Amino acid sequence: MTGFENAVPGNMALFQVLTANTNSPALLILLAKALAVLGPVIALAIAAMVFFRGGVQHRHVTALASAAMVIGLCVNLTIALITYVPRPFEIGLGLNLLQHAPETSFPSDHATLIWSLGFGLLCLGQIYWAGALIIFLGAATAWARIYLGAHFPLDMAGSLVISAIASSFVLLTRPQLSRVLLPMIDYGHNLTMRRLASLFNRTRNTH
Repeated sequence: MTGFENAVPGNMALFQVLTANTNSPALLILLAKALAVLGPVIALAIAAMVFFRGGVQHRHVTALASAAMVIGLCVNLTIALITYVPRPFEIGLGLNLLQHAPETSFPSDHATLIWSLGFGLLCLGQIYWAGALIIFLGAATAWARIYLGAHFPLDMAGSLVISAIASSFVLLTRPQLSRVLLPMIDYGHNLTMRRLASLFNRTRNTH
């Protein structure tokens, strides 16, 4: 099925411009592979740092941004259950430098995860630097996965739209989500901190 990719003007042409070829520098390919795989891990690590090292407000914003991430990924899953869009290498385009298994291409789970989290942090307030950094990381990851032949630019555009919708939904329903989600987050955080403090004290007392 190639009609979907061809339906958007410029998608195929832009893919041909952005994707790697047999003459691409090995160092650039290595960088792209690192970004393609580690992008979500780095984004989650930044969010975790904000969650645990910030105050209550930072913790709450990070939790709500994570809700946007979950919503975005659920939308992706729904689309994947409805339709199958082949990856570039499945229809003979580009190189499969990421050695990705054949599975639906649209939208990108990696990009949706990162961008939903980043937009959430940016839109919900107070942690603009983390949101902006994660959004930039999402763009770099999107480029890397196109460069390595795992996605079309259209896949990333779809992820961008889904991420914006997911974070907007969380922003619009913030009061309702806060009443349900944040007490559980605070309880889990406080319980974890007490357990860690208790473990630290027992360890210190044994020395």
